[in-house]
Amino acid sequence: MGILIIIGAGGHGRVIKEVAIQLGFKEIYFIDEKFEGNGQLTWKGPINSETVILGIGNNKTRRQLAASNHYNFASVLIHPSAYVSPSAVLGEGSIVMPNCTIQTEAIIGKHVIINSSCSIDHHCKIGDFSHIAPNVTLCGSIVVGEGVLVGAGAVVAPNLSIGQNAIIGAGAVVIHNIPAYCTVVGNPAKIIKSRNE
Repeated sequence: MGILIIIGAGGHGRVIKEVAIQLGFKEIYFIDEKFEGNGQLTWKGPINSETVILGIGNNKTRRQLAASNHYNFASVLIHPSAYVSPSAVLGEGSIVMPNCTIQTEAIIGKHVIINSSCSIDHHCKIGDFSHIAPNVTLCGSIVVGEGVLVGAGAVVAPNLSIGQNAIIGAGAVVIHNIPAYCTVVGNPAKIIKSRNE
C-alpha cells in the first residue's frame, strides 16, 4: 500500500489512521485546517492520483465533501479483525472498523461507516453516507436509507426499514419500521422528533 490521505483529523480520522496502519499503508497524511500543526503529517499541494478517504463522522458533511470533490476515493478499508462475507458488496469510500461482522449478501453503500464491533446480518442494505455506530446489531434483511445514524448499541429487529436521514438513539431497540427524517429512542424505540429536511 502506498499513500493514503484522510480528510478530517478529528477522532474518526485518527481511528481511520489506525486501520490504515494495520492495512500496511506506508504514508498517511491528513487534510484538516482545524488540526494543522498537531504532530500529524499534513498533505501539502494538489491531490492527483493519491488514495483519499473521508475521515468525517458527520453524515451530511461526508456527503457534501464527496459531492464537491472528484478524488480517487479508497475502494473500501476493512480492518483485519473484521469478517466480511465474500458475497457482501461494499461501496467506495466505506470503512469497516475492528471486530465487525458483515454477513451473506449484505450491501453497504458508498462512504458508509461500519463502526467497531457491529454485526450486520444477511441481506441487509445500508444506504450511502450512513453511520452504524459501535456495537450495533442489525438483524437480517434490514433496509437502512441514505444518511442514517444508528446510535451505539442499538438493535434493529429483522425485516424492517429505516427511512433516510433518520436517527436511531444509542441503545434503542427497533421493532417497527422507522420513517425518514425522524429521531427515535428507547426500548421499544419511539419517535421523539420529526424533521422536514
